[in-house]
Amino acid sequence: MTQLRTLADLLASLHDRYSELLSLEQEKTELLVQGDADGLTPLLNRQQAILLECRNLESRRQSLCQGMGHETLSELMEKSPLSKAMFFPLYEKLNAVIGQLQEVSQTNKKLVETRLSTLRFLREKVGLAGGPLITTKA
Repeated sequence: MTQLRTLADLLASLHDRYSELLSLEQEKTELLVQGDADGLTPLLNRQQAILLECRNLESRRQSLCQGMGHETLSELMEKSPLSKAMFFPLYEKLNAVIGQLQEVSQTNKKLVETRLSTLRFLREKVGLAGGPLITTKA
């Protein structure tokens, strides 16, 4: 039962981290719409730190599942009614926040691509084709 509780805690932590990422992605959307490139740097730094935490938590989750003789959480839930009762609500919450995160990330990707496409077009029109589109401050 200790391993199951540990796994439940890991899943709750993953949900919390992914919720933080979702919030940052939504902030990123606002910054992209406003064209605030300077505001993106600290946001991306925070995002990177959370992604590293997620990678660590996910690695621990995989190890724990394998230690219990299952490759995935779905497999664990299929094999045990107790596990299904314990993990299914967490599984659904985690899937929901990841789905939202994917949607917002896709929107942000489209915003970045649109901005870059506009910049390329404008550079061509003023005769500045070639060279870097993005510069950073030293």
